[in-house]
Amino acid sequence: MDQVNKRSIKPFSQEMIYYLSRVMDRLNDPTTLFEQTKSGQLQNRVMSLKLLEAGSMRKKQQKRILQDVGESALLLCGFFHRSLENRLVDIEYYQKMGATAYIRLNKIVPEFFDIPSFYRGVGTSFKVLTDMMTVVARDFFDGSAPPTGVVLIVNSKEKLPKAS
Repeated sequence: MDQVNKRSIKPFSQEMIYYLSRVMDRLNDPTTLFEQTKSGQLQNRVMSLKLLEAGSMRKKQQKRILQDVGESALLLCGFFHRSLENRLVDIEYYQKMGATAYIRLNKIVPEFFDIPSFYRGVGTSFKVLTDMMTVVARDFFDGSAPPTGVVLIVNSKEKLPKAS
């Protein structure tokens, strides 16, 4: 991730790269993006409903849900964007939902890593961040040498849900 960031025209802060690495660590848990049906099959989680419901919850619950929706959208758009092809709801929908979640989260947590408006920065840079994650995913999943740090983030390909 850090190597991809350094090659970009306007690199992100080390705190942002660290945060994205933490988000990518969630790939070890398939329930991040998928939930299991009664029949045992995996299906996409319904994030939009959670985002809507968060507005009527207490601040602590809102924080947890907004962060979950934002991080899930980052992973979906960055790593599993191909699973959104030929669907009624496209990647732009999830990018807007993720950005909205982070901008709303910033109102609850106005500072993170001692950086004012950290989550607003994630929200306003959402598309660029997911594009950067896509480059990292391409390098990793295509079998080429992953950028430094990615090996520590994902333990094994077997634990990853397959993109449709």
